[in-house]
This record gives sequence, C-alpha cells and structure tokens, in this order.
Amino acid sequence: MKTIGNWIVLMLLVLQAQAQQFAVKLIPDSLLKGADVVVRVDEMKLEIADKGKAHFRTRIAYTILNEKADYLSIQQNGYDKFISIDNIDANLYDADGNKIKSLRKSDIKDLSGMGGGTDISDDRIKEYGFYHKTYPYTVEFEVSTTYKGLMFLPTWYAIANERISVEQTSYSVTYPGDAPVQFKAFNYPGEPKRSAQGNNTTLVWEMKNLKALLKEPLAPAWHEITPVVFLAMKDFTMDGYAGSNASWEKLGDFVYQLKKGRDVLPYEIQVKVKEMVAGKQTTFEKVDALYKFMQSNTRYISIQLGIGGWQPYDASYVYTKKYGDCKALTNYMAALLNAVEIPSVYALVKAGSGQLRFMEDFPSSQFNHVILCVPNGNDSIWLECTSQTMPTGYLGDFTNNRPVLMVKETGSRLGRTPDYSIDQNLQLRRIQATVNADGTLTCTANNEYRAMQQDDLHGLINAYPLDKQKEVLQQQFNLGTYSVKSFKYTELSSKLPVIEEKLELEALNYAQISGKRLMLQPNILSRSNWRLQKDSTRKFDFLFSYPYTDVDSVQIEVGEGYTVEALPRPQKIENEFGYFETRTELVGSKVFYYRKIQRKAGQFPPAKWESLVKYLDDITRADRQKIVLVKKEA
Repeated sequence: MKTIGNWIVLMLLVLQAQAQQFAVKLIPDSLLKGADVVVRVDEMKLEIADKGKAHFRTRIAYTILNEKADYLSIQQNGYDKFISIDNIDANLYDADGNKIKSLRKSDIKDLSGMGGGTDISDDRIKEYGFYHKTYPYTVEFEVSTTYKGLMFLPTWYAIANERISVEQTSYSVTYPGDAPVQFKAFNYPGEPKRSAQGNNTTLVWEMKNLKALLKEPLAPAWHEITPVVFLAMKDFTMDGYAGSNASWEKLGDFVYQLKKGRDVLPYEIQVKVKEMVAGKQTTFEKVDALYKFMQSNTRYISIQLGIGGWQPYDASYVYTKKYGDCKALTNYMAALLNAVEIPSVYALVKAGSGQLRFMEDFPSSQFNHVILCVPNGNDSIWLECTSQTMPTGYLGDFTNNRPVLMVKETGSRLGRTPDYSIDQNLQLRRIQATVNADGTLTCTANNEYRAMQQDDLHGLINAYPLDKQKEVLQQQFNLGTYSVKSFKYTELSSKLPVIEEKLELEALNYAQISGKRLMLQPNILSRSNWRLQKDSTRKFDFLFSYPYTDVDSVQIEVGEGYTVEALPRPQKIENEFGYFETRTELVGSKVFYYRKIQRKAGQFPPAKWESLVKYLDDITRADRQKIVLVKKEA
C-alpha cells in the first residue's frame, strides 16, 4: 500500500508540474527584458516519407506579456491542394500556468486564403485562438499537417520577430536515404545533431534562452541577424512532376517541364504579330512593338490554383481571355516573340522593393515572380509583363539588381537583372520663386525624375485620378501652409524612363519679415528629414539598397535694395555614404541656391553608424539654414 501511495503522490507532483509549466514566475528575468512575449516552447518536427510526402507537427506556447503581443493569440494555418491540416489543438493558461480554456472545434474558422493581390486561388486558411486581456497569459498551439508535394519545406526561425524572447526552440527533420534534404543555416552555432535509425537520418537544431532583439534601422534581412535554417529537398515531386534542387540547372529543368508546350499561339495572332514588326529594323524596335501590344491587350490577374501556382496557362488561353498572372503573361509574351523568331528566356525572380537578399549558393525555390529576358548582345531587354504602363526594357525597384533563374531547355543558370547607377537614378529640380512684401512665396518648379527616382510617381499618375494626385502633392512638402495651384506630368518614352513634373505652388509666411530684415530658407522643396538616433551599442550592419542623385537649382526674387547680413556657409561633404554640396549667394535682387546630394548603395559595419548619424545631421542642419537680408536705407 505504501508503494501505491508513493506512486500516487509522484503522479500528482508530475501533473502539478505539467500544469504549472507555463507559470510566468518560471521565466528567467533576462528573457523578460525588452520582450512583449516569451516563447516557452517551440517544437517543429518534419518527417519526410518520400520525395513527395511529409508530415509536419508544431507545438508552440507564447506567454504574452502585454497588448503589443496579442496578435499571437490568434493563429492562422494555410492549406491547399498540397497541404492538408490534420489536427489543431490549443489551450489558454493564466499567469500561474493553470489552464483556463481549451479550443473547441467550433472555434476554428475556415476562411478563403485569397488576398494580397491574388484574384483566383484555391488557398484556404484555418483561423483560431483566444481573446484574452488579463496579462500575462499563455497560449499553446499544436498543429499537425501533411505535405503532398515537397517543392517547399518549412523554415526554422529561432526568433520569429523583434521583441520576442525564447526559452527553448528546436527543429527536428527526419528523412529516408532516398529522399535527402539539404540545408543552409545562418547564425547557428555549430552543426545540427545527427542520428540514424535504419534507413532514416534525423537532424536536430535546438537553442535555449534567446534574448529579445530590437530590429535596428536599416538592418539587413532578418535571417542575416538571427538564427535561421532553410531546408530544401535534393529531389522532390510536385503534382506528378519530378524536380531537383541539386543545382540551379536541375531546378531550371523542372520549371521548364512545367511550361513546355504551352507557348503555341493561334494562327491568326501569329500572322498579326508578323505584320506588326514588318519594316522594323532592330530587335529593340520589334520587341517594343510586341510588348506594347501585349500591354494594351491583356491585364494582370493573380491565379494560384494547384500546380498552376508555378505552371503558366497556355499562350492561346491568354490570347483568348486577355488576362493572366505573371507566369501566363510572360509565357504569352515569349510566344509573341517566338512567332517572329526572337528568342527569349523565362526568368524566375525574388521580387519586391528592396528584396535583394538571395542565397546564390543554395539552389532552391526562393522566387515569387516571373519576368522575361530578350538576349540582345551586350544589352539584353528585360520585360515586366504584368505592367500595362512600364516602358520596354525597364524593370524598376521591384525586380532590378538581383539574381534570376534563367530557365532554358538545357543549361538553365543564374543571371542578374540590370542595376541602375547613382547617375541614372536622378532627380532634378529647377525652381524659380518670388517672395512678396508679406512673406508669401510663389514658385514654379520644373522637375525631372529618372529611373528608380520616378517609380513611385509613375505608380501614382497611372493608378490615381488627378484629385488624388493633388492630394498627395498637398502633403508632400515641408512648406507650412501651402497650396498647389497647378501641376502637370509628362512621361517621356525611353528605355530609361523619365517623368517631367511642372508645379506651381504658393506658401504663406514662407519668409519672415521684421523691420528691414528678410529671413528665408533657400532650400524650398528638398529638405532632408532623416533623423537617426545615436547608438554606440549598434549590433548589426546597416545598408542602403540603391544609389541616387538629387540636384536642386533655385532662384528666388526678393526685390531690389537688399544686402546680406547672414549667409549659409557653403558645404561640401564626401565620405563612404555619399556626397553633399550646397552654396548660396545674393546677386542683385535674386537669391541663388544650389544643392547636390548623392547616396551610395552598400552595406556598412556597426562601427560606422555614429558617422552616418553625424553625416545625416549635418545635412539636415545645412538644409534648414537661412539667409538673412537687410534692406538698405533709401
């Protein structure tokens, strides 16, 4: 009886310990500092059955310390033709680790997964969780899923985001000998634990007691500053298609098979495109004519249905329906070119403004977009086929300066999209202004924006009506109380796009008049607003993703009879971040102001942060300097 009694006591102690495993008092103080949430446990287990099937189980518990982390109390899991959700369990605990509530099946919402620009999709979402406002509290989630197609494998982020600390996290991956995985780790100390049982190999990554991080301004990609592990199958199947990540060439072979035979056009359009290029002499002229035809006769619709998320619709379908996603429109454009015997290359790219980070040494599906490359000697022509307005041969910051997978029947390889230089990304402002007797400034600005400097403006004037454009202009400048009297935009047709802008503005009380003195800032439209904080403990590199040049030439009529009492000092600063120059002078009745700033692209070590802060502060001060004029006695 004594043995049974001891066993019962032992079981009660175990159950009590389990019940209190999420008690907040058990969290080390070091993990509470700077955190909105503490991950108590994060377990990911991936069991690969073969090249086309895997089971994935996750268990994660968040102790939510304040309302900033409430978003983690609601979870979403996507599923589609290739991912099924087998089971979901969840529990809610109070600060002492006592269970308050368990998730009921009726609490799980089944929602459409369409969104973010997707128009047609078979993606769906399971959404579930708890609404709780007594802090701190803990939510625990366990989810089991099955993957039926292994083109992609889950990534392990030891720390998912800023202001999250972690007690313990692990990723276990088991695979058979005939379906090996390859991986690339960032910021993980050492190698994963490796074990074998029969034909299976298991890799385990695990870490404990990771303190919360605050993402620093201009920091590199999250995976470059925190522990992350990316996985890919060496060989995989997807919807009956065999693929491989053994090399970029092998992955290109897989993508080529998905699109093979889908570039056949109806006879009538083949005849039409030949007529369109008749008499045109150069490859660029022919490509330009067909690209503009495609732009004016199709529209973009995102379609993500099954393998169709990676396989383009037939070119004949796009010709008939006049729409398609990036894959379908790119394939259609390639078919138009092929009809006039102009070869082109289907190119996969990781698109997104500033998304320049890419693992060139880790062949895998890192792409989210497709563009087209037309070889043309040393001046290849790149086409963004989802845009109805971009000029022929220009890409912009959505896809410029990054690796692409050039997909060919044989010999697929990584290439690179064009970059635009510090001189090409140009903003020119030529301003003529007048200050009247009450300090009101009226000015006419004739401006030019080139290459990536015109990207946002191109989007504005092609997507929004005039009243919206004016609304944006009315908020754009640091001029106090001002009004936009008139504006006009002209887009020039060239391979490197240019937008001309003409503005007429009126700013009340721009100049301060006190007795004989007149004070004003000669920099009217281009004052820097960069304000970075000094940080002697900066941890991570910082980077600027693209270079540019801004040049302002300003003339301000102030009237006759003034002399200079105070003049902004000329500035000239040149360093690893860029170049800055200003000068101001009074000639007769006009103030002349010149400003030039260049920013270089690059990645810089933390030790340079204080120098950057000073450089930007110097620019900000220079941009706000005033000229003080005194009226001569009559």
